[in-house]
Amino acid sequence: MWLNLAIPALAVIVIVQGLALLELVRQFAQVRERLSLDNKATAHPAQVGLTVDLRELFTTYNHHLRRPYCAVLLLSDKCATCMDIASQWNRVGEVSLEQADLIPVLDTRSQARYEKFMRDSRFGEQTVVPDLEGEISEKLSRMVGVRARPSVVILNEGQVYRIDIVRNVTQLLEVLQSLPVHAGANGVNR
Repeated sequence: MWLNLAIPALAVIVIVQGLALLELVRQFAQVRERLSLDNKATAHPAQVGLTVDLRELFTTYNHHLRRPYCAVLLLSDKCATCMDIASQWNRVGEVSLEQADLIPVLDTRSQARYEKFMRDSRFGEQTVVPDLEGEISEKLSRMVGVRARPSVVILNEGQVYRIDIVRNVTQLLEVLQSLPVHAGANGVNR
C-alpha cells in the first residue's frame, strides 16, 4: 500500500528537483550574460597612464615602439592557456604579428623550452622574444604591476593604455581590434 504512494511521491520530487535545476541553469546564464563573462578579456586596473620606456627592453623591436600603439603579449612556457593561444593563432585568418602590432614575449628558462614552445605553437616564422632569464617579464611586471599570464599590455606612445588578461585568441584579437586607430590588413588595427 505505501509502495503505491511512494512511487508518485518520488516522481513529484524528481520533477520538482529537475525544474529547480533548470531554473538554476537559466539564472546562471543570465548572470553570465549581464556580466559579459562569456568571451571577454579581463581588464587589469594596474598602472594605466604610467609612462613606460620599453626601448631598453626591446632594442631589437624598436620599430614597433615608433607606432602609436604597441601590444606586448606576455606568455609563459609554464602556462597551458599561453600554449592554447599560441596553438590557436593560425585559426584567426592568418593574421601576422606585424599586422597586429604585437610583440609576444615568452618567459622561459631555457633555449630548449623556447624551441619546443615554438615548434608546438602556430606563430610560424613570426618572432617571439625569448625571455630566457625572465628579465623582460620581471621588469615589465614590476613597471606596470601585472603578473598574470597570458596578458597583453597596450602602450600608446609609451604610456600604458590598457592591460588585459586574455584566455584565448578571440579575446586577444578583440583587444587589438578595439584600439582606436585605423584598421590594417585583415581588419586588425594598426
